[in-house]
Order: sequence, then C-alpha cells, then structure tokens
Amino acid sequence: MATSIHNLRLISRTRYGPVGAGQVLVDRGFAYIAPMRDVGTTVLDVRDPRSPKVVAQLPCPPNTHMHKVQVSGDLMLVNYEQLPTYQGPDFRAGVGIYDVRDPAQPRELAFFETGGIGVHRMWFVDGQYAHVPAGAPGYSDQIYRILDLTHPDRPREVGRWWMPGQWTEGGEQPDWPAGWRVRVHGAPFVVGNRCYVGCTDWGWAILDVTSLSQPKLVTRHTFYPPFGDMLHTALPLPGRKLVVCTQEALRRWSDGRDREKYMWVVDVREEKNPVPVAAFRVDPDGLAHPDHRFGPHNVHENRPGSSQSEERIFLTYFAGGLRVVDIRDPFRPQEIAWYVPDFGPDKVPQSNDVYVDADGLIYLVDRREGVLDILELTV
Repeated sequence: MATSIHNLRLISRTRYGPVGAGQVLVDRGFAYIAPMRDVGTTVLDVRDPRSPKVVAQLPCPPNTHMHKVQVSGDLMLVNYEQLPTYQGPDFRAGVGIYDVRDPAQPRELAFFETGGIGVHRMWFVDGQYAHVPAGAPGYSDQIYRILDLTHPDRPREVGRWWMPGQWTEGGEQPDWPAGWRVRVHGAPFVVGNRCYVGCTDWGWAILDVTSLSQPKLVTRHTFYPPFGDMLHTALPLPGRKLVVCTQEALRRWSDGRDREKYMWVVDVREEKNPVPVAAFRVDPDGLAHPDHRFGPHNVHENRPGSSQSEERIFLTYFAGGLRVVDIRDPFRPQEIAWYVPDFGPDKVPQSNDVYVDADGLIYLVDRREGVLDILELTV
C-alpha cells in the first residue's frame, strides 16, 4: 500500500523498537511511547523533530503489555495489563509510578497492584489523581478506579465506580445480553466535576465526580444496537457542550470492515439527554483489507500542555491511517487532511494513536510497526 497524504507534511520517520505501540505522548521535548508487547515504555528525545533519538526503554514482564503511558510533572504512569492472547496467571496487573525528572533514566517509585486483568487507558493530568480503568477482585471486568498520588511512593485508591452488574462478588447480576463485553475501557476524561468514559458494549457515561470517593452516574448513552458495539472513547469538548465518541473497529467480519462503526458528535447541552447530531466515517475503498482492522480508534485527547482544539479532531483509523476532521459545524463534519503510511510490500498500516503538541506537530504510532511518524498540517 503506497503512502497517501493530503494537507499534511511528513517531517520524520523513526524506528524506535521491534513492535508497534498503543499510545504516544509528548512532554517537554520527549516522546513517551508505549509498545504493545515484549518491551516497555520507550522514551525518545524529539527536541529536534527531524531526528528523534531513543534515550530509554523499560523492560516488560512476561505475558503483559505496558501499552499505555501518562506523564504529569515529574511523574510517569505506565499500565500493566494481561496480554489478550494469554489466559494464564503469569502476568503483572496494575500501575507503575515512575520519576521522570530525567526522562532518560525513569526511576520506579511504586507499583499499585489492581488485580483482575490490570489497567487499560489512563488519565493523569494534574499530578495528583490518576483515573484508571482497572481490574479489581470480585468484579467481572475492568471498572473505574481513582488513585491519589499525592505521595507517589504510596499510591492509594480513593474512589471507584462500576456498571451495575459488574460486582459479581456482591451478588450483582448483569442485565445485558450474554454476548456483550461490558467494562470501563477508554480514558476517563475529567473536566471539573464531570467524568466522561467509554464502556464498550454498554455505551458511554457521564459521571458526577464532585465527590471522588463516590462517583455517581449522571447519564448513560449508547449507539448499540443498531449501530456497532465497542464504545471506546467519549472525549468532552466542554466549551461547546459536545462529546466526540468513537466506536473501536474490531476484526469480527469476513470482509475485515466490521459492522457500522463511526466517530459521533453528540450534543450534551442537556447532559441527561445526549443527542447525536452527526456521524463521520471514512470510505473503505482502497484502504480496507480483508485481514486487517479498518475503522475508528483513538483521538488526540486535548491534554493540558498539548494542542487543544474543539474544532479539529485528530482520529486514528487503523488501516485508514490518520484522519483530521473539522467539526466547526457539528452537523457536518468535514475531513480536511489524512495520512496513510506505507510500511512496505504486503504490510497494511494499523494507525493506533495520535498526539498533537502545543506547536502543532503531530505524533503518530502504528499498532504493529515500531515506527514514530512526525507530521504537520499544511492547512
């Protein structure tokens, strides 16, 4: 598949390791990349974006992936989660807390053991509270747990929330169909006293976190059925009272294109009655491949210190590469730029995560190839 690029310019391409990554984040001139397996968090010096250099790499326990990373101040959080292909007991489950005052020498301060299958995509932006989808003893799958890192060498849980039916040890019974997978999945985005979180087949939710010790459900919304399952991300755009939702593309169907998965724009002016106002989808012709995933996944998360826009959405689309979507008119999303990388013959891209820094540079990682692409918009 040849490179396809429109209204973007490729600045550099750097091979950082042997496998692809689940997340990329940039802080004070260093890119923190979280590989999918085999190796741990990899740190690159990107102060010269034309020539990034690997400066550190953490080891990874067996049967574990450390495929998510967060940095706030001098602290780095790394997830530890059971590899999906592994079913035994020999893996690590929890959150690693590291001192990264020197990004080239991360130093572990503590490890918070969660139980269950471990931790998925996190949100940690204030240097104190970590919001993590995590396993927990007695629960059917990952729930929302809040950690206080005021003393980073002594992390402690201060609150949790779960979908009714997940607390099996407490006698709860699920009220969803047997074939559904229900868990807290995407990053729990916290804005003021509200938390927005994707919950896979259960949909997405807005929580009241006025009391961190007792998060409460404000509203739940779902597109499934009739539209596709696997609600991944619910990204708030608080200035416009919108939420952008993505339904993660899977590989369940013989043509590799999944059932109907979209990036949705949802009006939450009345938060107890979310109303979808638009859906965005990329034409699969020439991009999708029968053996590879094609469809929405992660978005640039508007973290403090990064580029923050409520008008442009940077969306990874697996075999569809990176898509940039203008939602100034929320009823008519318009694609303004795209980049579908080329990794050589017989290799289909699986663009997995994207980060945009305060200068507008775009950092893109692939799920399979250990390559960091740095780009910039030309519009």
